[in-house]
Amino acid sequence: MRLILYQALLGSQQNVATIQSRIREVERIGGRVEIAPPTKVGMILVILELPEGYTPSQLFPGIPFYPM
Repeated sequence: MRLILYQALLGSQQNVATIQSRIREVERIGGRVEIAPPTKVGMILVILELPEGYTPSQLFPGIPFYPM
């Protein structure tokens, strides 16, 4: 199964909390989530790996993920 990498640079704690609450769902479909510590200006990098056939908008609508 091929995984596709996506990233998001987030400033909203609400978006980060949404991602954290759905990590198990991502893992259940064979994906992975990595959340980096906040930068000095409060931005948080999120790396998302999803199997082909899944997109970030299916799991996290409205959160701006971009292919890496």
